[in-house]
Amino acid sequence: TIKIWDLTKAGSLLCTLSNHQKAVTCMCMTHDKRAPRLLAGSLDQSVKVYDLSRFAVTHTMRFSSPVMSIGISGDVEYPTLAVGMLDGHTAIRKRSPTSIEEKGGGLLTKLPPPRAGSKR
Repeated sequence: TIKIWDLTKAGSLLCTLSNHQKAVTCMCMTHDKRAPRLLAGSLDQSVKVYDLSRFAVTHTMRFSSPVMSIGISGDVEYPTLAVGMLDGHTAIRKRSPTSIEEKGGGLLTKLPPPRAGSKR
């Protein structure tokens, strides 16, 4: 569950988002001031994208393991998303005009977990 609070109005609760099936482990915001989005990763192996003007899910991305961390680039038009998963893998997705049709939903690469003692 995610709770959105308005800190400018005495900390009033604006919305409760209960779209994930398991605990939310991480969140980040896009850099697009015209259409701000909240991305939330969860133990349910998904990242959900919320439109903050409507508090509604616009996209759901599924992964092979519970999501532990997410980060997004500053590119407003074609952002890159990095997702760290519980199994140690990292998935990199980039939004582009052809990524959904040609690359299976925009998955660019899935990096294996680092080996013990290795430096990345």
